Amino acid sequence: MFGGRVLNLKQNAWNRKQGMKNSNRVLLAALLAGVSWCGAAPGGTPVEHTPKVIRFDAGLVDMDTVLQEGGELRADTDTVVKQTEKIPLTGGTSYGFVITFRNALAGKVRIEFELPKAPKTWGDPDDLKAEGAVISADGRTYTREFSIEAGKPVLHIWNVADGDPEGVYILRFYMGNSKEPFRTVKWKFEKP
Repeated sequence: MFGGRVLNLKQNAWNRKQGMKNSNRVLLAALLAGVSWCGAAPGGTPVEHTPKVIRFDAGLVDMDTVLQEGGELRADTDTVVKQTEKIPLTGGTSYGFVITFRNALAGKVRIEFELPKAPKTWGDPDDLKAEGAVISADGRTYTREFSIEAGKPVLHIWNVADGDPEGVYILRFYMGNSKEPFRTVKWKFEKP
């Protein structure tokens, strides 16, 4: 998942004919315009760039506002996540994130959700398998990938369950196969 525009093949061919001087002008113009793009290195190998995040909220989720009549998720997610660093460790409390990218290329975002110790359960094993989630051998980390589309919000919700541990929960976001997260969230879960 990489953001922005891809120069078309005709434009890339013209750039190669004009030499590096004109290619630098195209790059400079794109940077001055605030455009994130994916260019091509010599030999046509794609160069990956991180897409621009235009919205990111992480915290408590108001399930009364996230669901519309009939129980479907609302398309407008502007008011559903209240940013906070503290989550009450009370059964049924909903929390999560919403993220929207301005632009995107093919790829995936990977999330890793690490708890201070293994919870009693991460949920129904069939549901976890269906969403492509992987739980670490020690039971402390949940990993999942998802695709992004420009301008379309991704909303992910968890619920506090009996047996969830107290302490700091860390949620990391990675682009594709990157080893470095582009965003990290830390929540402190504590009994009220």
